[in-house]
Amino acid sequence: MPMRSRFLVLALLPLAVACGGAPPAKVASAEVATAPTAQEAQSDAKLTPVAAPEDVIALMRVSSLGSLVDTLGRWSNAPFDWRNLLKDVVGNVDGVVLFDAPVDAVAVLDPESATLPKVLYAVSIGVSSVQRARDLFDSKDQLTEQLADGSYSVTLGGTHCLLEAALGAAPARLVCADKARAIDQLSGYMARGLPQQSLSKSAIYAELRAEPWRRRFGRQLQMVKLGVPFVLRELSFDNSEFDAALSDSLYALADEVIALSQDLDVITVEGQLDERAQAFNFSTSIKLRSHSSWFGHWLTQAAGKMGAPPESFWLMPADADGASYQVAASDDDQAVRAGAIKLARGGLSYLGVPARLRDDTLHALDNFLQHPSAGCSARGSAVGDGRAQPTAYRLFAFDDQGRAAELLKQLALVYNHPATRKTISTKLKLNDWASLTVRRAAVGTGLPPQSTVYELTLPENMRDKLRKLDPISSTNSDKLLIAAATVGGRSWVGVSSDEKLLGQKLSQSIAAGASGGLRQNQELGRLAQERALSAGFETLREWLSALSEMLPVQSAALEHGGRTPMFHRWDISQNGNVTTLGISVPKQVFADLSSALMSAASQSFSAALAQ
Repeated sequence: MPMRSRFLVLALLPLAVACGGAPPAKVASAEVATAPTAQEAQSDAKLTPVAAPEDVIALMRVSSLGSLVDTLGRWSNAPFDWRNLLKDVVGNVDGVVLFDAPVDAVAVLDPESATLPKVLYAVSIGVSSVQRARDLFDSKDQLTEQLADGSYSVTLGGTHCLLEAALGAAPARLVCADKARAIDQLSGYMARGLPQQSLSKSAIYAELRAEPWRRRFGRQLQMVKLGVPFVLRELSFDNSEFDAALSDSLYALADEVIALSQDLDVITVEGQLDERAQAFNFSTSIKLRSHSSWFGHWLTQAAGKMGAPPESFWLMPADADGASYQVAASDDDQAVRAGAIKLARGGLSYLGVPARLRDDTLHALDNFLQHPSAGCSARGSAVGDGRAQPTAYRLFAFDDQGRAAELLKQLALVYNHPATRKTISTKLKLNDWASLTVRRAAVGTGLPPQSTVYELTLPENMRDKLRKLDPISSTNSDKLLIAAATVGGRSWVGVSSDEKLLGQKLSQSIAAGASGGLRQNQELGRLAQERALSAGFETLREWLSALSEMLPVQSAALEHGGRTPMFHRWDISQNGNVTTLGISVPKQVFADLSSALMSAASQSFSAALAQ
């Protein structure tokens, strides 16, 4: 079982323990919370804190599970009370399990692992007292064994648990792990050490620490370069020019992994309930201790480049389901650009592309990489001509003097060259790609007259894969249109399977003025006031479109129409030491998501009855 799945199971075990099917009368004894006995109080008074074990690599805390579920349930307009539902399923545990006490999880490197890293982990949940929790276990015929220190060993299936007195918000804790050795290593700290640590004020907090890995296995990581020849053997094309470029790239990547392992300090994940803004804010941060890696150096450069959305962002369609932008985060990186050109040159040589076409393509690629530019994208859907189901579209814009459009043109010429198609078919044996056709198409009605249009005919297998990745093409379309245009020094690229829809959205964006496009959506005004490396919004309507097969729900039927924007942003601290990616989910999204799930469940139930 994957580690994250085991964590979840362990976290829920205290809630599920009452599933043993015992008579309800025995549960009633656990419903009334009584004061601790004198013996318990005396034992608690003697508790001493326990220091953290060595090599802690991960910590996680849900500060108040009850408060978190209560708030999200209220925002979701849930038609049931989760506490009553829990009582119906596992019996009344309210007098035993303290839902407002923190739920903690810890992972450490196994002290016995010398060459290959092994991990021990455990989860703990607060209970009102050792005796009450033991009584609940006994009422459910769960075997408990008292140990010399007054704690109780409990075995739940294949999971080992220890019930013991604790410090902190809960008088006692149930600590569970999949290995008995993990209980021996971690239970004391999880009951009488971690509960007294102030990790964060967030509703959910987790951190991953790099230092223990570096201290214990840093030398092994240095050996990553030894694997390059094996990878090179698998990826080699038996073309000296390409293989030499690939070798350089793989060794550079290995160097970057080693350097980044030295730079990395802590990765944190936080979930915050913002009652004032009525939103759940989720973020992931990476903190570096140094900047020896390419990534670390790039962060120091990008920290001074953060900015507001470019004008092209506001020109995107007013009814877009989502949109984002990114600034030109760094200057020309000559080493990276040279490596990319060398790799591309080797690839084009292997494909057998003629010298002139190869040089033109490399020039377009070099020109594109040499001048980093701001860009943005938008995505949405609408009902196209002759289609009952919505057809998706995507738009891209780059403030790059047309360099992206020129590169796209060169790539289409390369792909369509007979030598390329022959190599794909006979040497690479990529039959799906060999069956894909790309042709220059006429500029249809509604498309900007200066557009260059490419029509892709997708083989069935590739079409199925594309639908799973992104609903760009409709379920019954084997055509995909890509339109590119350069207007006012800006590259515009649009993708859709519906020509009329593509032309409409592309033309509207190009022609949008100072008051058109996304500026019409007043909810997006906050983006104009922020500075970020990248930022934007998405909506539940976009998610439902992507998950239409799993959740066949029309967004128009939702209370808020699935249109409430969820804002995301990527920023960097001023010194480049910390980079954070976050998203804010308003309560209206939870309400719509709850409606979508209930609607999907109702449809499934009706379909089952019809059968």
